[in-house]
Amino acid sequence: MSDMLRTKQEKMETAYEIMESLQNMFEQLSKQQCHEVVKALMNAKIKSGTPVQKHVIKMVNYINEAKVNKTMIEEATQVGMIVETLFPNFLLFKSNYFMNKLKYNMTELLDKLQNFESISKEKHAEVNVAQAQSSLKKKKK
Repeated sequence: MSDMLRTKQEKMETAYEIMESLQNMFEQLSKQQCHEVVKALMNAKIKSGTPVQKHVIKMVNYINEAKVNKTMIEEATQVGMIVETLFPNFLLFKSNYFMNKLKYNMTELLDKLQNFESISKEKHAEVNVAQAQSSLKKKKK
């Protein structure tokens, strides 16, 4: 026990007073930690080039940390929060999710996002190949 804490506790007469003092001290710490976690969760955005799986896992870690600090967030809200943090190339996914009022649990969301990411990469690769072929044809003329 630190000297400062020990000195503070020595002034208290009963174990109940000591327990109440410690509880208040740790409750404040918990509230502060919870605030920081929720703030990080609300401000999180996926970084360009980051695989969607890695981002979802980071978000789930924030949510679990909030639970540890006694802040419960409903799963539907968790899913919505994660969808909101996606970058613009997920705009079609986001629009479909919200317009069709889809309901996913976390596992389904991750699966759907990974599928969308995979399809998007394939489409992007096809567009790049088509553009490259078009550029070659123009150079030959």
